[in-house]
Amino acid sequence: MKRKGRFEVPITRNGLLFLIKKGRERYLQKQKVVRIVLATVVAFVSWYFALTAEGFKDVEIRHSVVVAVKPVQAGTVINNSMVTVIDIPQSLRVTDSVKSLDQVVGKVSTMPLAANEVVRESRLESGPIVSPEYRIMRLGVSMITSGTTIKPGDEVDILAVSDNETEVILPGAKIRFVYDKDGKTLYNLDGTKSKEAANIPSFIEIYVPNVYTALKIRQAIKNGWDLSVVGYGISAIVNDEREENEQVMDAETEIVEDLI
Repeated sequence: MKRKGRFEVPITRNGLLFLIKKGRERYLQKQKVVRIVLATVVAFVSWYFALTAEGFKDVEIRHSVVVAVKPVQAGTVINNSMVTVIDIPQSLRVTDSVKSLDQVVGKVSTMPLAANEVVRESRLESGPIVSPEYRIMRLGVSMITSGTTIKPGDEVDILAVSDNETEVILPGAKIRFVYDKDGKTLYNLDGTKSKEAANIPSFIEIYVPNVYTALKIRQAIKNGWDLSVVGYGISAIVNDEREENEQVMDAETEIVEDLI
């Protein structure tokens, strides 16, 4: 029988059972696919979290340490160009390793450092190392040359003039520190300028090779000799300001008179 272009097929009992069976098979097939997809998603999520947790675990056991970027000789004042900060696993960490640049810059390494070697706190000194026979002497100065820059590490000669005679009391003296009139240092230990660097130098600390040279300089000042400090682009007159000098000395500075 035709009805509007379609054939009407009578549905028998067997046909109905066949359709139900096919529908059930399709349903079960879809359920199987859904379960496979869900299992895959669960497996991926589990793998991802496991991987992420392992990554966080690695991050948690890493520590920042300071290492040398190039070889550093023993007795060298360390500056920013010599060291850097890296992260290393806890298993490679040294017990007294330094964590930040602030703990290193300006200090002196008592042992040679190889490139990429971890800097250890026990091998650092707070200031330049001086041989046992050396003395540290502070002198008041009045700068002569305009715009003179005198800084730690400069080499100068100490001259004495008496009765039109000039004598070199100490040649090649190395500058240790430079201070203003209030005793504030104009340069940091690593050679960089401090916030007082614009002030006029009023005192210098020099390394004196032995106590006898220190005595000679002090005696020349007592005798009224004219002492001057000269170097490359440096010219200054030494002042006899011992009382003021000693008042502004810090606790770590050695006073020559107390050593002899």
